[in-house]
Amino acid sequence: MMHLFNDVDDFLHGNPEEKFFQTMFHANRDIVSMELEKIFKKFVAMETLLEEKIGSNYEYAIKEILNERSEEIDSQLKNLYIEKMGAILSQSE
Repeated sequence: MMHLFNDVDDFLHGNPEEKFFQTMFHANRDIVSMELEKIFKKFVAMETLLEEKIGSNYEYAIKEILNERSEEIDSQLKNLYIEKMGAILSQSE
């Protein structure tokens, strides 16, 4: 995933996760639902692919990656919050 900002926490003068949830709670419900559905569909597709490629132990592989690459995962998660918040806000105008 592309890094949108060098110091994500400075974006909007706060934590991207907090800003994302503030946006979700105040934005149009239909738009938020559509964006969440996109996230869940992508999640299910990736989970299905992992299970096909790795087998039933895919959850163990996920835990390993979360532990071994926590900084990278946290950075990508911040970028995802910003990306989805932007998608919600741009559709709300």
